[in-house]
Amino acid sequence: MATGHKDGKVRIWSTQSRKVESELRASRYGHVTSVLCTGFENRYVLACTKDDRIYKLDTRQPDEPVAVFEDE
Repeated sequence: MATGHKDGKVRIWSTQSRKVESELRASRYGHVTSVLCTGFENRYVLACTKDDRIYKLDTRQPDEPVAVFEDE
């Protein structure tokens, strides 16, 4: 399970232990408004933020987004 937060991070939760397994940095400037788990074995997370960008995150690389999508 994944949740988005005001600090620009996405938290990955364990449904068994009910604790945070990892934190992924989406945006340094915008609040995360929505989250979608996708890809093989939910390895990737898409996070939409208030800075009008979509961040593609890899759960194995929590520090930096894999890709950032934006448009005027």
